[in-house]
Amino acid sequence: MHRYTEKIDGQFVINDKHINSNDNGYYGDAVDKLAVFEDIIDDILLKQNEISQELKILRNEQQTKSYRFRQLLGQKLTNSALISIFESYKLM
Repeated sequence: MHRYTEKIDGQFVINDKHINSNDNGYYGDAVDKLAVFEDIIDDILLKQNEISQELKILRNEQQTKSYRFRQLLGQKLTNSALISIFESYKLM
């Protein structure tokens, strides 16, 4: 993975070639990468809610042995693991 940050004297810094500023704020490769990461987290949280709703429906229909239920449950567990990792690094 290509890193945009490096740790210098206990602080993370971004090289000037990866970030710029204008009247609207900051932009550049590092900002784009952060935005994609934030989109990923938002997407995981949204999907986690959608999965919970679909699992509830399948439970009410007594479809807990179905392939779809197991597939969703697996995805929910994977998402939960990712969320836990993000939380442990204080990213959420």
